[in-house]
Parts: sequence; C-alpha cells; structure tokens
Amino acid sequence: MRENNPSVKPAASKAIAEYRKVRASLQHKCTRLHNLHHAHLQCGKGCDACCINFRVFPVEFFSILSAIQSNKLNINDTQPEQCIFLVNHSCQIYEHRPSICRSHGLPILNMDESGEQWELSYCPLNFKAADETYFTLDNGFQQDYYNSKLFLINREFVKHHEGETFSDTELIELRRMKDYL
Repeated sequence: MRENNPSVKPAASKAIAEYRKVRASLQHKCTRLHNLHHAHLQCGKGCDACCINFRVFPVEFFSILSAIQSNKLNINDTQPEQCIFLVNHSCQIYEHRPSICRSHGLPILNMDESGEQWELSYCPLNFKAADETYFTLDNGFQQDYYNSKLFLINREFVKHHEGETFSDTELIELRRMKDYL
C-alpha cells in the first residue's frame, strides 16, 4: 500500500535542513576517520553484515524519503532483519543513507550509563592488529555527540510534522519506507 508523503510545514522543513547539516558534519567526521583507519578497515562492497533493518528518528526517515521518493529503487523485502535497500550486496540509497550507516566499521565511543567513562565498540573484522590503547577520543567516533544533536533536531521536527504523530524518542523502521515509495 502506498501512502502519500505527508506535507511538511515550514518548521518541519527547517528541522530537515538542520538534520542535513548535521549529517554533512557527521559525514565529514566519518570520512576523516575512515581515512585515518583505512589500514584497519575490512569494510567494502560486499561486506554488509551491518546492513540491517535499522530504526531512525522521524526527521531522518522523512529526510531520506524526500530525497529518494522520485527514484526508481529496487526493494529487497525478502529478509525481515535486513535493510530493504540492500540489493545484491549494494546500498540503493548510499548517498542518502542514515547516519548510523555512515559510521559503520569505525571505532564507536559511547558514554556509559554513569556518564563517567567512554565505552568502545567496533566490528570484530576490523582492527585485528590494534589493542584498546590504539583508540582515543580523537580517533574514535563519538556517537553520543551526534545522537544528541539528532535528538534535538528531531524534537523540533515531530512538533511540526503533519500526519502521523511521533514522540521525541520514537524511532521508525527503515522498512516502513516501502509504504511510501
């Protein structure tokens, strides 16, 4: 079933524009980190274990949707856990992919629940020759920083979005985009 893309009020459009600025900044940071860590990264075309059915903030969902809606895309709806935009091991929306996809493969730093210590995670296929002393705040992706920015932008977006109502913390499965395409 196709649903119409809800009209976007000017305030919601402004939030989408702010999201795209943050996404550009995030992409710049990720590109720098990919260049810095290229010797350790095994990620490349065909490596798609991370390409799952992510959930994203509504502002990101509708920003991606508006960018791809006029494209003729192949949708892979055969595996519920996999991203619907992964077709033949290739991302159909790579230029417009979600923020989380841009940081795949990088060392990710998140603040622990106490707010006192950084926690590190990275793909086990990468950084085989590096130990934890290799990672610093300067060479890791501080995901909480960008998630905080996205949260604040999304909060403005959901206040002004017409159509379906979303809470500040609600996430939407990428899989739902097929209903709009």
